[in-house]
Amino acid sequence: MTASFSTFEAALEKAIADGVLPGAVVAARDKSGKISYLKSFGQRSLTPGAESPMTVDTIFPLASMTKLITSVCAAQLIDRGLVTPETEVSSHLPVLASLPILQSLTPEGTESSTPRSKPILLRHLLTHSSGLAYPFLHPLLSSRADALTAAGNPPPVGPSVAERHSHPLVFEPGSSWTYGSGIDWAGHLVEVLTGQDLESYLQQHILTPLGLSDTPKVMTFWPEHFTPEQEARKMQFTVRSPEHDNKVIPLEGPPPLYNLDPKRSIYGGEAGYASMTAYIEILYSLLMDDQKLLSSETASLFFKPMLDPDAKKGLLENLKDPSWIVGHLPVTGEYDHSLGGVVVDGPAQTQERKTQRRKNGFLLWGGMFNLAWFIDREAGVTACFATSVVNPADPDIEKLFVALEETVYAEAGVV
Repeated sequence: MTASFSTFEAALEKAIADGVLPGAVVAARDKSGKISYLKSFGQRSLTPGAESPMTVDTIFPLASMTKLITSVCAAQLIDRGLVTPETEVSSHLPVLASLPILQSLTPEGTESSTPRSKPILLRHLLTHSSGLAYPFLHPLLSSRADALTAAGNPPPVGPSVAERHSHPLVFEPGSSWTYGSGIDWAGHLVEVLTGQDLESYLQQHILTPLGLSDTPKVMTFWPEHFTPEQEARKMQFTVRSPEHDNKVIPLEGPPPLYNLDPKRSIYGGEAGYASMTAYIEILYSLLMDDQKLLSSETASLFFKPMLDPDAKKGLLENLKDPSWIVGHLPVTGEYDHSLGGVVVDGPAQTQERKTQRRKNGFLLWGGMFNLAWFIDREAGVTACFATSVVNPADPDIEKLFVALEETVYAEAGVV
């Protein structure tokens, strides 16, 4: 092990000892083959009397790191000739097509809305520019949910994507940006156009081409189908506790996001599970452009800006609030959104760019429980970091993301 990784590991191990996080699995690779890093740290379970060490095959709840998987599935529809990024999807998704645009809400809960006048494109779903928003992140939808609940008519929380994510839009498609359920709908579109449920599609068109079927490398939308051995490898949810010096402790029961109906539809934007031994294979395939998952032409759309100008303005405005963002996204004007995540686009203004990290096309995203990944094709590096702390955008864990990124670039000889 080199000095760079030794320094990173020392920082991570100290954070674990200090109760910042229970443990982690870290994976990194580069194009040259110089970097092939995979290591586990700390504990999978902190339950007294049932402590269990982390292993590289620990299976993590991905939260929004699920989105990249589903985005690849949806992009495969482009290669199959079923859609293009500019395909209008409403004809395939009638419930989505029927959603109005919420304009305002009175204190009494009376809604004012207008019909949608612009088409919803596949590109809009995959870039969070469709007008679909998560109610817990959007003030207008949050107020609407409170008003409906107070009136005894709470918003739908049914098992299907159409029931769970049928809130009104909050703007015309393509006219702004807000984080929401577009990729859940894109996953449902995969099901509609292929006739397969998303889990079967994942197994056939992602895991099989990557050689991950029937291996300890797990990726699934259906943890309910885990074998006892796989169940024993699931990562425990933890939460920071003020009563325990702000250290992490086991969370009692799953967080609401993962308290799911076993008979539900598949939520391609939020509810996946994977080991990092599996997840790094998707990242590496995209890094290498090996065409196991996507044609070169389609894969390139994961590293190019795909937002309309007004939507890009909306993205940059949203990124000014770090409270919901998992990952290192300093406030700059350098970001856009591709078919796969936030992508660096623009002049080198940040220190990362000026020191040769984060080339144009640098792609990244993360998951609510403090997981994160990145791919930099031009620099030839990729990495992922997984833990499970139910305090999103934890600043101390973000420092570890930055340290990992610095280490990987240094090891690759980029800086």
